[in-house]
Amino acid sequence: MSIYITYPLLSFLLFSFPLALVEISVEKAHGWGSGWSKDKWYAKSIFRGTKAGNILIKITKLEPPLNYHIILAYIIYPGVFVLEYIFGTKNIFLILSSFFTAILFGDISWFLCNWYFDSWTQLTKGPRGSIFWHKKWTKVTRNRYLPTVYFIWLLCAIIFMILAIVFPK
Repeated sequence: MSIYITYPLLSFLLFSFPLALVEISVEKAHGWGSGWSKDKWYAKSIFRGTKAGNILIKITKLEPPLNYHIILAYIIYPGVFVLEYIFGTKNIFLILSSFFTAILFGDISWFLCNWYFDSWTQLTKGPRGSIFWHKKWTKVTRNRYLPTVYFIWLLCAIIFMILAIVFPK
């Protein structure tokens, strides 16, 4: 049973948490690349205004991804998990659970650890806060919110974890 805890935990500790710290250092108080020069290739989005971009917005409930996010989400993240499959477990459900755990806690880490501004406070203010890239909010207390996508990612991580346990190979 410990493998089912170890893989998601290692994905977080060795991959998404360090990545969150790097992103904090690069983006500072400007999340979603908003502080970057808009004439740089990585700060633009090849999906902005396209049909594919609109589909991604509906699925992720986020602003159109910048080219930086596209490389991260569609090349680097999958690359890490392909290596995990090759050199680690062959249980694809466990890898998918680790993936959703990594993106969930990587994003949360950016807000909790950002030393440039009160990002966690702004995040939990929901639509009244300054976090513009999350569009859909779920009320968790009387005055606090979390991005709806967090609950989707958590549900996916749990479902894939259950599938990993039920179908170990």
